[in-house]
Amino acid sequence: DPNQLTVGQRLRIPPAASVPTATPSRTYVVQRGDTLYIIALKFGVTVWALQVANNISDPDKVYVGQVLKIP
Repeated sequence: DPNQLTVGQRLRIPPAASVPTATPSRTYVVQRGDTLYIIALKFGVTVWALQVANNISDPDKVYVGQVLKIP
């Protein structure tokens, strides 16, 4: 049963997959009314991924015309 663990049970955890560090090939120009949340939904990524890819410390500080890399 994959939903039941027992005390002392040993689990095999596969090694973490390597994360590609290639430069994102997609970009997006911020439009009026956009937020990182809306942009993340549009491209199927997380707000955090957008922040990291674009070195954005405050997710509320994006501006019209800003070019964002889409990871």
